[in-house]
Amino acid sequence: MMSQPTISADGIGLRLGPVLGKGGEGTVYAIENRPGFALKLYSLEDLREREKKIEAMVAAKLADQTKLVSFPVSVARTESGRFAGFLMPLVSGCKAIHEVYGPKARNENFPGADYRFLVRAAYNVACAIGAVHKAGCVIGDINHSGILVSKEAVAALIDADSFQFSANGANYRCHVGVPEYTPPELQGVTLSAANRTPNHDAFSLAVLIFQLLMMGKHPFSGAFRRGDLPLESAIKEFRFAYSMKRSTEMQPPKGFCTIDIFPHQIREAFEDAFSPNGVNGRPTPLQ
Repeated sequence: MMSQPTISADGIGLRLGPVLGKGGEGTVYAIENRPGFALKLYSLEDLREREKKIEAMVAAKLADQTKLVSFPVSVARTESGRFAGFLMPLVSGCKAIHEVYGPKARNENFPGADYRFLVRAAYNVACAIGAVHKAGCVIGDINHSGILVSKEAVAALIDADSFQFSANGANYRCHVGVPEYTPPELQGVTLSAANRTPNHDAFSLAVLIFQLLMMGKHPFSGAFRRGDLPLESAIKEFRFAYSMKRSTEMQPPKGFCTIDIFPHQIREAFEDAFSPNGVNGRPTPLQ
């Protein structure tokens, strides 16, 4: 088994601890001699663009602007000076948001969490995404695993190295996205070539809030009157299954509650977020 190369950040050698997570781009480790921080080591072959992006994020001191996002704080390099990854604040004691909005998973991971907990989590997710926008970034790839929630319903964002970020005339795009959280106008689009906007994030946020408040149900998942319809197509065609203002030819799952259980402002926010007019402006995280 090959040993890991010696890695340093800020001129200090790092002692790698347990693996915290692993994905297609690399592996995240705990750091034994830097408590409170984690290290992401990339496994990508071509790191030139990622190196420039991480250097720009560190130089912009994004991590100083919010405690709700695990932004890069230092560039990590090998003994030869080759770019290897980055240090970031360690997020611990949290679960991915899908462990919160799914009733069965919530009962297992957040025993005793009631509906007030879900409302607080939704509020805090909006706060975290708003903090990203305030820092001048767009998340782009908002999904069910990139947002973590604590036992106190506080939300934290990870995978910040994939955020869209601009600095010194360079625009570092977010190259990926999960279809079920991708807005209609970006469905089927080559995401690596798309400039994301806060309004795109606003759609994804609305989906997450809907799932939190509606027991994990997706707003575009339901019974289509003309047969089977893939979720991506329902999103692209603005077929919000729970709409009370538009005919979308979709019905919520049989026996499930409708959005008239919510106060008027919440109902209207969902209608605005999931309607064709939302392309020109959806409710913001602050709203």
